[in-house]
Amino acid sequence: SKIILDGRPGGTDVTPANLWTIRSTSTGASVYSAIKYTINCSNNTLTYLNVEGEGSVYSYGIIEYDDFSGTTGCDNNTVSYCIIRDLTSGGTAARPAHGIFSIGTSATVYNDNNTVDNCQFIDIGRGDLAATDPSSMIAITNYNSGWTVTNNHFYQTVSYGSMNNDFRFITIGTSPSDAGGGYTVTGNYIGGTAKNCGGTQFIITSGT
Repeated sequence: SKIILDGRPGGTDVTPANLWTIRSTSTGASVYSAIKYTINCSNNTLTYLNVEGEGSVYSYGIIEYDDFSGTTGCDNNTVSYCIIRDLTSGGTAARPAHGIFSIGTSATVYNDNNTVDNCQFIDIGRGDLAATDPSSMIAITNYNSGWTVTNNHFYQTVSYGSMNNDFRFITIGTSPSDAGGGYTVTGNYIGGTAKNCGGTQFIITSGT
């Protein structure tokens, strides 16, 4: 806990700022997050990073909060000014299932008060999951609460074809009774092929 990863040289504003890339190149059935928080991992910051990955299963995210056996949850973590995206080097033609994926421990142990701010989510959305498994750029599933998702950009650089399962930009809760509350979701740019909903329209083609 209490680790800061800052991709800026010297931790100060420069151009370009995101000079540190963290990449998971695993593909196929065995996938690994580029960054994973687990078991009470709290009070950490990821900022000004390029974070890349690819994954074929629903319970995977390029950045993942999975507090499967914790006692307090993964709380008070911040992801800001990061570029979170499909692999730009290596990998296959398949896109990641989720950019950020979070699941808490139980109805009494939630992942609380995490922040995602001023990030870019690019080319995330896998189309070959089970029909009941949605793919999301941000998937905040069960046993979470109090997240802040603000000022982010969600876009594609290529059209999404053959989507056989649901696609979502932001998921909050997969079961209403376990979804928690106190979320702030505002100021996000959804769509387009560049930041600020720029470029052309965001295109999804059904595979069924």
